[in-house]
Amino acid sequence: MFKSKVKSAIRPHHVVDSVLHIDVAMLRQSGVRYVVFDVDETLVQSRKNQIAALKVQHINSLRQAGLNILIGSNSRRDLSAIAESIGAVVVPASRVVQKPRKKYYHRITEAAAVPPHQIMMVGDRLLNDVVAAKRAGLKTTLVRPVKRRPGMVFLFLRRRYG
Repeated sequence: MFKSKVKSAIRPHHVVDSVLHIDVAMLRQSGVRYVVFDVDETLVQSRKNQIAALKVQHINSLRQAGLNILIGSNSRRDLSAIAESIGAVVVPASRVVQKPRKKYYHRITEAAAVPPHQIMMVGDRLLNDVVAAKRAGLKTTLVRPVKRRPGMVFLFLRRRYG
């Protein structure tokens, strides 16, 4: 029983190689209305501020399909250029309220003003973006990091569930 609870807690709902592989039909079928993207190593290389054109187009297609886009990042830098390029609203973190704290995910739920199960968190980190988001009731998608080598956990989960 304990083993199955642990597996359930760490297993993302979806595992993809890139945000380009996030499917609108899958999101709609899951009842998702908001997609929250982590920034560093999910949308861009660490500490960069420009998203690749294909990713911008894909995220804009998600918006055009009626999905709302948020940015959920612990980054302290100004994310307004990234947010503007994809039509997103930034849910800011602070020194006290940040991922993986449950309180940060409550902040996301408040910003979205929908129940947590209608929100999909997309990120590259198992603890910050999957386990913590699932604890708060959000759906999750684990993506391969943009630049840094994927860890063994990602490779295992991708092979097993992706």
